[in-house]
Amino acid sequence: MGSIIRIAGNIGAVNVIFLTEKEVNINKIKKLSSSAHSNVEFSFEKNFDFIEHLKLTNKIVAIETSSESTNIYETELNRNTTFV
Repeated sequence: MGSIIRIAGNIGAVNVIFLTEKEVNINKIKKLSSSAHSNVEFSFEKNFDFIEHLKLTNKIVAIETSSESTNIYETELNRNTTFV
């Protein structure tokens, strides 16, 4: 999770939302993110209910590895990008 926050900071994302029901270690996430956690907001959600609100203002980019994935560095991003 910390490395995703670090990548988000490197490409100028504003917010990262993690979908998880597991307990998370905030200190470990902050350590792995270097200083990016100070510049990128991040939060944890248990379901997709928040998506409708974000669609109004943000571009939503899902971070996933699959056969249909595209290179994140080739994706057009703007300041209102949210990684999920």
